[in-house]
Amino acid sequence: MSFSPYLGFPGTAREAMTAYAAIFGASDLQIMSFADAPEGQRPPGAEGMVMHSQFSAGPGAPLMASD
Repeated sequence: MSFSPYLGFPGTAREAMTAYAAIFGASDLQIMSFADAPEGQRPPGAEGMVMHSQFSAGPGAPLMASD
């Protein structure tokens, strides 16, 4: 059985995931903001928020989050 947590943050996902990646020593942090979404698919006012982020916390152990 695997465990793949997906965390939700109130506008602080970028800072949290950057800190967690440093703590776990991850070098594969990926962050996609709503600003990266195609025009017309972005929620108003969410451009600076994180739509999805993830890194490997260990072999086969992704940690994922969004705002």
